[in-house]
Amino acid sequence: MLCAIITSAPRHDAFDLILTVRFAMVRPMRKQIGYYIASLMTFVAMGALLGAASTSGASNRSESTVLPGATTGLDVNDVSFLLPVRMGAPYPILNLEIEKIVSTKVFEQVLRFEHPTIPLTDLPYLDSKFVINSAKWYVTSVRIDVCGEVLNLSSTIDPVVGTSIGLLTRDPGCQARLRLVVQPFNLFGSPIATAQHYLFNLNSTEFARLATDLIALKELAVRKLAIETTGTPLTTHPALSAEMGSGASEVGDALVRAIRTALSRSISSGTDEQLETVTMTIQTSINHWKFVGGTVRGGDWKRFVTEFSKQLNDGTDATIQMGVEELTCDIHSMCDLKPSPLVQPATLNPAGLVVTEIFQRDMAFRRMQVAGHRDARIHTMAELIDDTRTTNFFTTNCVSCHESSNLRDREKRHYPSVLPAGITPFSTRSHTSLLTSSIINFGYLGTTGQVSSRTASESAEVADRFNRELGLRNPATPRADVEGFWVCLMKEFSFKTCL
Repeated sequence: MLCAIITSAPRHDAFDLILTVRFAMVRPMRKQIGYYIASLMTFVAMGALLGAASTSGASNRSESTVLPGATTGLDVNDVSFLLPVRMGAPYPILNLEIEKIVSTKVFEQVLRFEHPTIPLTDLPYLDSKFVINSAKWYVTSVRIDVCGEVLNLSSTIDPVVGTSIGLLTRDPGCQARLRLVVQPFNLFGSPIATAQHYLFNLNSTEFARLATDLIALKELAVRKLAIETTGTPLTTHPALSAEMGSGASEVGDALVRAIRTALSRSISSGTDEQLETVTMTIQTSINHWKFVGGTVRGGDWKRFVTEFSKQLNDGTDATIQMGVEELTCDIHSMCDLKPSPLVQPATLNPAGLVVTEIFQRDMAFRRMQVAGHRDARIHTMAELIDDTRTTNFFTTNCVSCHESSNLRDREKRHYPSVLPAGITPFSTRSHTSLLTSSIINFGYLGTTGQVSSRTASESAEVADRFNRELGLRNPATPRADVEGFWVCLMKEFSFKTCL
């Protein structure tokens, strides 16, 4: 959300300041004390180089987080973390209310996106008494972006309600971000199929600090748990899964510290200073969802559209507001979409890609919602939407981004997408679905972890960019046969069979 794809751009200005202090300079040392000295010198050097940048929110590194003498870089599970869930809560626990991740005002504005004046208790959502209670929301996944889109906000008029909403365009450059995905938990301790994505902007100092913490976290998992994240497809985080319930908490604690430090400007001030965007997938009833996104400016959240998504809803359907998408599915996982689905019209300007044509009443298209009835064209379209080189937030819509993974062919790849060399691609069979009613892209549908192939693609790109900018070597992929690896992952219940 931001359809999950405010994605990479050509360069990252924040990294320009730290290229001369690469992590690669920290050579493996013979004695453990060498790690501490090198880590301290590197962090001090970074602080000097970044002194001209904003340093609000910077704080001292935790003594238990030590930068190793890293020469091998990060893989997908080192930049994207799907937290394991057990006994009614994710691990580690990051509660929306306790952590003060977002202000009460913004939290309620997002929930009221269609109903700005009615009481929270009257909102027409499934399990609303849990959804409106911020104490029931927990972080279920974490993502880092090295080089996200730089967003420019203007305004346009929603013809349905006649009010002003945001119009997003992109400016040159890059913006580093930390994304927290939060979900409400119900009475039985199960995540509800509703999610909000909070995208926090990080300045140069904050991102340099987070970068050291990510590398240290990877090393800590090996040292304390003998868990190596390299070579593992994007899945429930392997080190956190191993640590949960073991009595230990060092890896989980280190992740929490890294997040709190990165967001210290917002947390310490009790404001939404770093928060730029909040998007939401809200379950209004069983198998019925709405998708919406908005920007945070001056402490207020405001719904947005892009030039591409704007043309998908011209106001002719007065039952759906501009910038909102609605997916309604039956018990057979056959879904209808608002605004009305398009069949890749040549008149789209700006051009883009959608897979929403399958949600028409015309059975020639509708039957493709069912696995086994999809043709090569819809498989190819799904792969193109998953490819970060061909599609981004400004060239598709939310439902297409959430559905592309469900529409992929599990038996072959139809499009020769170029994957970053040395980064583990894809997710696993147990974390993906063939049902069009499976719309969680990096979180939980009940107690089942979900990872969309688009999220896996973005994570691979982020890991590759991270390593290149810091002079680190990409870890080797488990198999050179990428197509065979994809087919195996989609066939076998255990990904280890495919290594």
